[in-house]
Amino acid sequence: TINSGVNLDQKPDCPQPAYDAATDTVEMPEKACFAYEEDYYAALMAQFVHSTASEERCNRKREYQRLQEADMTVKEELTAEIASSMILMVAGMKRRETHEQIAAECQKWIREMENDYRLMVNAASGAEKAAKYILGEFAE
Repeated sequence: TINSGVNLDQKPDCPQPAYDAATDTVEMPEKACFAYEEDYYAALMAQFVHSTASEERCNRKREYQRLQEADMTVKEELTAEIASSMILMVAGMKRRETHEQIAAECQKWIREMENDYRLMVNAASGAEKAAKYILGEFAE
């Protein structure tokens, strides 16, 4: 069971997946826009993870107040990728190429962090909390 609490707006014209905080809506292409079901769910879960930054969910925005805009974006994207992979594994979606693609995205964001290990650890911690929230296991 997925605990997202957000609205889902699926579009047939294959737009980029996105989370709109103002409307608490995940905008997603339909599944048919993806070659593999796992790729669809990886993108969907990453957007759901972005929604957990809000105060009423996992409240990562509080942590971001200390960060510069660039660091905030990089940390949030890494958090979303790590949590997405965690959720897929729990759901039994283990398609190798999907997880390799997620790993490549993680490596990209880690390079952007310029080896700031504090940000990496914080992103991993945030990913665990977000994954637990989405999987209905979150309690702070």
